[in-house]
Amino acid sequence: MKISTRTRYGLRLLIYLAGSEADRLVQVKEIAKHENIPAKYLEQIIRPLKKAGMLKVVRGAKGGYFMERAPESISVKEVFDVLENSTHLIDCLKDGNFCEGKESCSTFDFWDNFNKVINDYLEGVTLADILKMQREKCKKLMFYI
Repeated sequence: MKISTRTRYGLRLLIYLAGSEADRLVQVKEIAKHENIPAKYLEQIIRPLKKAGMLKVVRGAKGGYFMERAPESISVKEVFDVLENSTHLIDCLKDGNFCEGKESCSTFDFWDNFNKVINDYLEGVTLADILKMQREKCKKLMFYI
């Protein structure tokens, strides 16, 4: 299974914004530099996240981006759904459009169960959870330095 750079970078973008001060506008070039992601690519990723109501934009010279919703209210699955367009591992699991051979397929139940485990995990992790993990990781690193 492979997750697109669009989703990986999108999560990093959201975590960066979630970790920023709530009232501070963050410009794309700041995120791009900190996360080592091309600014043009970030701009493409921002559009669907904005449309999905996760980000807010303020235009102008002193404009930028900030989280429209609390990090606790955004699951990783929601980010995947926006940026990957699906969290289904195989096409026959999409939108309940099971293949005609579902009943006789020797691996269908395996894929269906595997897909449910992944989706349950993605649904159970929020941006706030990832931010907390990152902050704890940084504290440990600072302790050892």
